[in-house]
Amino acid sequence: MNDLEYQTMGEVEQDHWWFKHRLSKVQKVLRNESEKKKYSFNIFDIGCGTGGLLFELKKNDFINKASGCEPHPIGFEFCQKRKLSVQKCTLNNLKIDNEIYDVVLCMDVLYHKDIDPIESFQNIKQLLKPNGILILNVAALSCLKSSHDLNVMGVRRFNLTGLRKLAIKNGFIVNQLHYWNTFLTPLIYLKAKIDYLIPSLNKGKSSVRLPNKFFNKFLILVLKIENLFQKYINFPFGTSLFLVCEKR
Repeated sequence: MNDLEYQTMGEVEQDHWWFKHRLSKVQKVLRNESEKKKYSFNIFDIGCGTGGLLFELKKNDFINKASGCEPHPIGFEFCQKRKLSVQKCTLNNLKIDNEIYDVVLCMDVLYHKDIDPIESFQNIKQLLKPNGILILNVAALSCLKSSHDLNVMGVRRFNLTGLRKLAIKNGFIVNQLHYWNTFLTPLIYLKAKIDYLIPSLNKGKSSVRLPNKFFNKFLILVLKIENLFQKYINFPFGTSLFLVCEKR
């Protein structure tokens, strides 16, 4: 991810519609699993960016301890300002001192150019307790590739079948896997095509900048409505894939 994207994300992620909805999805899973297992979790966030997700999760009583890692200097600096327990490193050179976790978060990391998805799944397994939970979000569908992918150094997008096979092949039991941000996908597809045809439109602009206040609230509402439908419908597409799986 380039410096502009990190700086912008650190400034807007606590208000931005997309980040707020992703947070709510993670919180819901963690709350339900904590109630089921009847204890609070030690969690680790891989590539935690500017730390917004960890910062918000720490406020919940179902979290006992929250830590993570982030290699980018701007992201790491934001994490330090938020007083988060974060190592400045990648998953590949992480020092864990034999500590293992109840839950590992991997939010929009697997698409990065420096990441090997298979190796990442194996490293994540080493971080998790037996029956530990992996919560993963990743960019979906190659047809949606846009200037955003270039800005965040994303070189791959996943489909549902491929991500399921990847998780199972690497020793995980899939509990939940679905596309999300489905309702907005046609608009995002159209924007991706415009970006491709007229690349100068977004030159020098962050792709995660905050929309105006009214539009931001409207997009939050759209995703809340989508969630209601998602209880009854498995959407066949979306801009992101959300995976919850368990270490065998």
